[in-house]
Amino acid sequence: MDGNAEQIMKRLRNYHSTFRIPVYQRNYDWSEHQCEQLWKDLMDLVKHPDRPSHFFGSIVAKGENDDWLIIDGQQRITTITLIIIALCRAAKNGDITYRDVREIDELEVNNIFIDYNKDPDHLRLIPIEKDRQALRALASMPEDQFVQESNLTANYRYFYQRIKSGEHSLEDIKDALFRLTIIFIYLSDKDDPQMIFESLNSTGLDLSEADKVRNFLLMSLSTEEQERCYRKYWRVIEYNTGSDPTRFIRDYLSIRTGRIASLSGLYYDFKHYFSSGSNSREEEMRDMEYYSRYYRQVISADTDNVSLNTKLQHLGNIGSEVGCSYYMDLLSDRSKGLISTEEAYQALSLIENWWARRIICDYPANSMTKIFCTLHRDVYRMREKSDERQIPYHEVLKYIVLSKTGKAKFPDDTELKDRLGKRQVYLITKSYRNFLLERLENEDGKESIDIIRGLIEGTISIEHIMPQKLTADWRKCLGEDYERAHAEYLHTLANITLTGYNSDYGNRSFDEKKNGYVTAKGEQVKGYRDSKFAITQEVCTYDHWDEASIQRRQEWIYDRLIQLWPMPETDFAPREDDVVEIRLSDDESLTYKILTAFSYQGETHECSLWVEMLAKVAELLYAQYPETLRRLCAENKFSYFTDSLEGQKYPLDFRRLGPNVYLKTALSNTSKRFQLQILFDECGIDQEDLVFYVKLPAKSKITVDKKEDSGSEDKRLPLDLLD
Repeated sequence: MDGNAEQIMKRLRNYHSTFRIPVYQRNYDWSEHQCEQLWKDLMDLVKHPDRPSHFFGSIVAKGENDDWLIIDGQQRITTITLIIIALCRAAKNGDITYRDVREIDELEVNNIFIDYNKDPDHLRLIPIEKDRQALRALASMPEDQFVQESNLTANYRYFYQRIKSGEHSLEDIKDALFRLTIIFIYLSDKDDPQMIFESLNSTGLDLSEADKVRNFLLMSLSTEEQERCYRKYWRVIEYNTGSDPTRFIRDYLSIRTGRIASLSGLYYDFKHYFSSGSNSREEEMRDMEYYSRYYRQVISADTDNVSLNTKLQHLGNIGSEVGCSYYMDLLSDRSKGLISTEEAYQALSLIENWWARRIICDYPANSMTKIFCTLHRDVYRMREKSDERQIPYHEVLKYIVLSKTGKAKFPDDTELKDRLGKRQVYLITKSYRNFLLERLENEDGKESIDIIRGLIEGTISIEHIMPQKLTADWRKCLGEDYERAHAEYLHTLANITLTGYNSDYGNRSFDEKKNGYVTAKGEQVKGYRDSKFAITQEVCTYDHWDEASIQRRQEWIYDRLIQLWPMPETDFAPREDDVVEIRLSDDESLTYKILTAFSYQGETHECSLWVEMLAKVAELLYAQYPETLRRLCAENKFSYFTDSLEGQKYPLDFRRLGPNVYLKTALSNTSKRFQLQILFDECGIDQEDLVFYVKLPAKSKITVDKKEDSGSEDKRLPLDLLD
């Protein structure tokens, strides 16, 4: 086995060379999303003609100069071939400028065909049989003979549209293609291609996303700079993140971009972020090292303030990482003196309150992920626009949090009380359950018991007061309707408590559990009366355990909870002309919100009507992903899309985007959002890429919205009026 770094375009044009995809390879399956990433890389090279190269991965092949068997890398080599074909066709059709017609002929002969006759049976790339016909058609046949149900055809059309709609010449794009560098690894006769293929696709230890980011930042530096930056920055980052910097980098990107990056695609997101910024590599590592200090404070609950540490520990016990970027920003600004320690503490307390109420009311955690990415920035922006510039940070935060609707809402006391009696707390995520029990037991007392550690290590366990299996005595205690009562209350917070004797209590009677008992071996087992836990001692105030007792304890727990997490109030209200961001992914109601503009992939568009926003976004998506939208219309999967109106006077409630592509626009705002979410998911676009700029309701509207949101989705639909 041997290999060299070289330009993929030069490798493709070796005299008489062919590149054959073996039959055991999978079909060509790059999506438009992956094609878009490659196109962005090419356009970046076009914009920076002084950049010598862009690494495009590796290709592994076996054979000789005239015939190569592609063991690994067919997706790359096929995609480059599609770009070349699209480039040549666009030039011939007059959809791209070029200086010399010989450039087209030279590309075709050297990179698509292996002879001057341009015989479709003599292509340099020979895909597997299913893809072969599609590639032949693209290379040499009229468009009406293309194989429509092929991924090659779809991606060819994507690149053709990008070439056609761009401002660059054939020579510009060709030059960028020639700067794509690969490692071409060629196998000797002694190498077994199948074993190599299996090795390349095995479960071996791959580079982590953080490893890729580190290499990206360090590899372009000189040897001396690499050593210095590694010791000064990267080694510190690894220490501060517990030698697992991948999750930290995701949170760092969230702070920088206001978007949540996926862990699997973290490297590409980081590279795109860095390439669009002005920092040098060392400056970027310096900034990352700075934020890693606060990441360590968050995950270790270790600041210079005891109260903050306690609150960070409470939040850490929840077990969710989605708020980490927000906590880092908060602690960073505290250290700069922009936020006081008291303001930071009040902010963290409010977030804990929000989390606790949402856990009890069963709201999904993923709807919080996107909110935390911009929450800190939202507070600053609203405070700066306020007439009261010195208003405390946490007061503005209260307003923003209380303004949330839909799945992001802040549950009020009425909803909390209602859901408390129904929530099967024993069955929820273990970290959530442990968090609630710890806070319920310790409240904010200075002398607290380490409930979390005890539950994890098994020295403390969760006890069902009414047991999971009913005896005759327990059925009698619960009364005639014992089956319903057992099913309804068994796993609720009112029927569980903490103990060190769970394995001994079992399904013994309530009196034995409360007062203790003697085993058959003569051993004394202590009861609830001897418990060190306050929430278990409270059970001893009941003479028996039936439905009425459970409901009474439920009232006691509710009173304890709202003392811990009282419903926030604030006198702050934004100015009437204040504008805030709502992302497509936020799951926040658009009721009563007035659209002023929207932003798609960083470009802002003025727009005051929701229906016009929908049409404009759909047009932008069609320009980027025409084949995806054509497929949606052809498949007729959703009532929002159709291809059946061509050639007729189509209804006013549809918008024509292109031939056989029609979009329904006469919809409620709720349906418009759902329609866009479908489009974004089908196109593989992050829903964070679409931001609505809206005016928030007046403070009096918040209460109205929250009451209406407590109903079903169907009940709220009439409020989402058409534009």
